Amino acid sequence: MRRWNKENHGWCSLLKSLRRTGLTLDQYHAKAEAQDFACAICGDDSKPLRIDHCHTHGNARGLLCDGCNTGIGLFKESESRLTKAQEYLRKWAPSQQVNSFGAAGA
Repeated sequence: MRRWNKENHGWCSLLKSLRRTGLTLDQYHAKAEAQDFACAICGDDSKPLRIDHCHTHGNARGLLCDGCNTGIGLFKESESRLTKAQEYLRKWAPSQQVNSFGAAGA
């Protein structure tokens, strides 16, 4: 059984996520199809999709790639943190680039 689990890690991971969120495999497939089999945030369709869920209530939200799902987790699912990060990135956009020492960026 361990060997099968190791050889089928992606499938085992999906089944575990389905159990945790209460989704059925049919619901997962319907959501993936509704999202054109792409991440709901970045739109990348070349990576496996993970079930994003609320860490407070456990409710499934959508399907995300690992990078976007991890990013939301690192920002502790906080809209205000994500907004501040967006403002920070806009401030340091290449057209506004000045390094932190006051000199123009390269």
